[in-house]
Amino acid sequence: MERKDEESFAELGKKEASIGKAKLNNIHASHLIKDERFAYIVEPMCQLRGMDLFLTTNAEEEIWRQPMLNECGLREVPTFIGNMLLPFGNITVYFRLPEWFDDWNNIPEENDDDSPDVKAMKRFLSGDE
Repeated sequence: MERKDEESFAELGKKEASIGKAKLNNIHASHLIKDERFAYIVEPMCQLRGMDLFLTTNAEEEIWRQPMLNECGLREVPTFIGNMLLPFGNITVYFRLPEWFDDWNNIPEENDDDSPDVKAMKRFLSGDE
């Protein structure tokens, strides 16, 4: 996707953005897009692929093991599964991982030129605090 008003990362770090009514100063996201309606839009690093609500009296802790995830194509691309255990069941969200991620055994190392959000994601995926 080509961005018309994309600026360099150094310039973006000096900008202001807002989410709802909360102003964000000194933002450092890797993908900021200038927009007509808003000052800047922060493009998500991981795109939402879907969400499920499973109603049950016994919430499933290891929902990622369910064969239905293979049957509906969620494993065709690298996907992060967030599973919230609730008294009435599970809320499960599925996010497509960034293009630079292809395998859990091959998570790319941090680079000096990575933006802070990419560095944080690489640390999170590798299990580093």
